[in-house]
Amino acid sequence: MVYEVHREYTLKRFQEIIDYVKKRHSVHCVKIFHVAGETRPGDIAVVILVQSVGRKEAFEAAREIIDLVKHTTGIWKLEYREDGVYWVLGESERIMRDEVIEKRGA
Repeated sequence: MVYEVHREYTLKRFQEIIDYVKKRHSVHCVKIFHVAGETRPGDIAVVILVQSVGRKEAFEAAREIIDLVKHTTGIWKLEYREDGVYWVLGESERIMRDEVIEKRGA
């Protein structure tokens, strides 16, 4: 797998997500780390750290953060499989890379 990252936009979004989650949940410290570049199955891709007074708040905040990171940042995953190369769009939605290239006229 390869994670492509629009670094400037993603770092801005990470800070916006952190600010939003701190206001919404009773959490004190939030950190988000995401890998860029080539990875292998089983490699760690994302780390989210949440400090709060209680577990419930931390788990709720972490769950919301991962969804926001997955759906609102400039991070794209290209997955190499035996049956082709796919862009991963969501939960288990994939589109073949060649289809994207054909649609763009490249």
